[in-house]
Amino acid sequence: VERRIADEVVDLVAAGQATRAGTAARISDLGVDPAGPFLVAVAAFPDSPEPLDVARDVLHDAGLHLADLPVTGVHHDHAVTLVPVSGAADAGEQVRVALKRLEPGMRSIRLAVGVSAVVAPEALVGALDEARHARRLAALRGDPVAVVTADEVTSHVLLLAAVPDDVRRTFAARVLGRVLEHDERHGSE
Repeated sequence: VERRIADEVVDLVAAGQATRAGTAARISDLGVDPAGPFLVAVAAFPDSPEPLDVARDVLHDAGLHLADLPVTGVHHDHAVTLVPVSGAADAGEQVRVALKRLEPGMRSIRLAVGVSAVVAPEALVGALDEARHARRLAALRGDPVAVVTADEVTSHVLLLAAVPDDVRRTFAARVLGRVLEHDERHGSE
């Protein structure tokens, strides 16, 4: 029953209905204070047939390192957890540490996880989007357990890592081509 309610909560948040009274009531039904704040994490096994229930369980376990009652469900092709946090400045790092302990047991399976910043309930939709984007970036890494936090998503270097090499080269040539030609002609930098 708790899993079904958690799935409903995650679906409501994904649909942009995080601030509806019904969503808050479902969160309360799970024993969680709907007033927040929350951290959102998203996980999936890229390129693996591992079932989403496994991703859900792994993510829920990581959420337990921050709170007694994370709300963990499945939405489309990934597991999602809403973790009630209070005063945890390094919450994303705590999730990373909790998940990295799984790395020695990972053989040919990779786990990609994205973690949002800590937000108020009215910002859960944006946090879910942020965590999804971070998970996509984590999937690009080759680590058995790759975790990308909100702090890393703000780095332009990490964002550019998601852009294919040929697109980056073409863009750089268009934007910097004349400057590079000038430098080459005049021996400048």
